Amino acid sequence: MIYWQKKVIEDALKESPREICGLLVNIKGKLVYKKCRNLAQIPTDQFILSPSDYAEIEDKYGNDAIQGIVHSHPTTSAYASPADRVSAARTNKHWYIVNPHTGEWYDFVPQEYKQSLLGRPWTWEYTNCWQLVREFYKAELNINLIDFDKPNDPEYFAFNPMFEDCYEKGWIIKLEVENSNDLEKLLGSSDYEKII
Repeated sequence: MIYWQKKVIEDALKESPREICGLLVNIKGKLVYKKCRNLAQIPTDQFILSPSDYAEIEDKYGNDAIQGIVHSHPTTSAYASPADRVSAARTNKHWYIVNPHTGEWYDFVPQEYKQSLLGRPWTWEYTNCWQLVREFYKAELNINLIDFDKPNDPEYFAFNPMFEDCYEKGWIIKLEVENSNDLEKLLGSSDYEKII
């Protein structure tokens, strides 16, 4: 077993049943595992790699040095979940997953992944409720709804419900609409007139 893999397994066993996450970095030709914080509210079921940890490593070594994203599945198979595949497709980095108890590894290079709108598992970063709404509107009505910058910490969001605040401030008026006829069909002519 490669040295960095041993380090990942040691880390994952210490944290089990919580998922661990980190980056695989090429430092002077040697692959090194750099642990990052998992910011997920339910770390036994998912991971959110700390953006500030990622940025710190990227600033120190450069984006090209980051060879992959590593995380553990301590209670399930190392095989990539649908949420993993959606997340990976947005990173353009190699992904490595390990079950530290069985020693099973799974790795893959991300590619575009279209997940069904039905039965999708919820994750904070890429398969949240707003993302589902955005994908539905795009697929069914060819309407691009804007996305919002989400706080890095889901706990912060729990006490500061951004979506409710955005709705109350009239965010729906800020739709990026490909075709105003689509919006009029969706809302009906009287509602459409109110927002133009």
